Amino acid sequence: MLQAIEAPVLKLAAVAGVALLASAFIPHHAHRESVKHAHHLTLHAPVNPNATYWTVFESGPVDMMLPDGVFQIEVTGHYIDGCDWKGIETFTPVNERRYRYTYDEELVGCSPDGDPSYTIKTPRAGYVSIDE
Repeated sequence: MLQAIEAPVLKLAAVAGVALLASAFIPHHAHRESVKHAHHLTLHAPVNPNATYWTVFESGPVDMMLPDGVFQIEVTGHYIDGCDWKGIETFTPVNERRYRYTYDEELVGCSPDGDPSYTIKTPRAGYVSIDE
C-alpha cells in the first residue's frame, strides 16, 4: 500500500522538477513600458496669494501614476461663499519630462444662504515637470 502512495508522489516531484528546470531557460522579458511607477511632479504656474485653488498641488509637489495622453484631475471643496467649487486641472503631454498645465474652476452648487456672485475665479496656466 505504501508503494501506491510513493509512486504518484515521486512522479509528481519529477514532473515539477522538470517544469522548474525548463522555466529557468525560458527568457522572461519585462517591457519597460509595461512597468508603471509613481512620478514626482512639480507645478510651475503663477499663484495669486489671495486666491484659493482646488488642486492636487495644494501642499507642493506630488507623487502619482501617470496615464497615457491628456488627463484631468478634479478637486472639489467648500468655499467661504457658502458654495462648492470644483478645480479642474488639465495635463497635456509636451515631452517625456513636461506637461502643459491649465487650471479652471466650476461652480458645483450653493447652500441656501450661499452667494457666489462675489467670488472671483482664478484660472491659471503653466507647466508641470516630471522630476522622477
